[in-house]
Parts: sequence; C-alpha cells; structure tokens
Amino acid sequence: MDKKKGPIETYSPSLEDMFRWGYVIVSFQINRKEEVSVSP
Repeated sequence: MDKKKGPIETYSPSLEDMFRWGYVIVSFQINRKEEVSVSP
C-alpha cells in the first residue's frame, strides 16, 4: 500500500480497481452458475 496517497485515494477505490473486482465477482458468479447448471 502506498502511504504517499491522500485520504481520498485511501477511502475511495479507483475505477480500475472497481472494474477489476467487478470482473472477478461476475466471473466467479458465472462459474458458480455453470457448476450448479441452473437454467432460467
């Protein structure tokens, strides 16, 4: 963790991090759905 960043950078995640976590969460949920193989 960079302590040179200001408090705003510490409290709010950057768009890059949000997209990364969003992609991980979505792909994780999709993988779980494929494992359960539940069709809508």
